[in-house]
Amino acid sequence: MNARKVVLALLAASMLTTGFSALAQPGISAEIEIGTPPPGLRNEYLPDGRPGYVWISGYWGWSGHRHVWVEGHWIPARRGYVYEPAHWDPVDQHWRLSPGHWVREVVVRRPGRSEVIREQERREERREEERHEERRDHRDHDRDDR
Repeated sequence: MNARKVVLALLAASMLTTGFSALAQPGISAEIEIGTPPPGLRNEYLPDGRPGYVWISGYWGWSGHRHVWVEGHWIPARRGYVYEPAHWDPVDQHWRLSPGHWVREVVVRRPGRSEVIREQERREERREEERHEERRDHRDHDRDDR
């Protein structure tokens, strides 16, 4: 086993034992890249809001050997920031897990009005467009195989 795999396995194991809570802290980041796509998302009960907290939806994490479901949970809110949840992105022939993290909220002032534009929303829109393209590419590829 090469050194990178060992480091990734240790990182994944430590994340599982801490419930990924360390990744919600500012300045801590890690990405995992594997060849196996994550399973579909699970339906999860969304609890009522909690003042001063942000709900982090559940997602598929990686244990070093297989996908594991990480339950949704509350974390303390950070003023001036929005939380970007963990997500898997296709990269070439692999899948990359980008852990959840805080993103500074961006305020854009326009003449005559002020509007808060969340960087998270823009990134999510771009990611959704990429997923849509990826699904279309897979459907086209599947049709070509028939």
